[in-house]
Amino acid sequence: MSYAPDWKRRWQRHGRLLMLGVLAQAAVACRRPPDEMAALVAERHAGYRMPVNSVTLLDPALRRTLTIETNTATRSATNTLGVLVTLRSRHDAPIRLVARTRFLDDRQQPLDETTWRELFLDPRGLQTYSALSVRSDAAYYLIEISRGR
Repeated sequence: MSYAPDWKRRWQRHGRLLMLGVLAQAAVACRRPPDEMAALVAERHAGYRMPVNSVTLLDPALRRTLTIETNTATRSATNTLGVLVTLRSRHDAPIRLVARTRFLDDRQQPLDETTWRELFLDPRGLQTYSALSVRSDAAYYLIEISRGR
């Protein structure tokens, strides 16, 4: 009595399942954006620095439905820092968002932050978000965007 054919069939079946599992893990790892992976590594290090003068999407699902077209900062006549972000929807349905800005001084210490403001994007539409710092010594900013509730 030979067990080779039965063993071979079991190995082929389990080998295929193992291969599918490995491929599924690789596909999940490849779908994660490089900047998100870099952020995960950076946060584990003691010398991690907060990304300044940038827009952060707090909800990872927004990366598939939202594009940041522009991100600029200017000084007003009273020397306060103003920021302007243009967002583009890549979704076929309206999107409800909330956004706020944190203003930091030249040592990247918090100065002030705006309240959460609602934004509504039409399907495949554009929307701008702007904020102005209260204090004139704001040097940096961090804009946070999340899905509205």
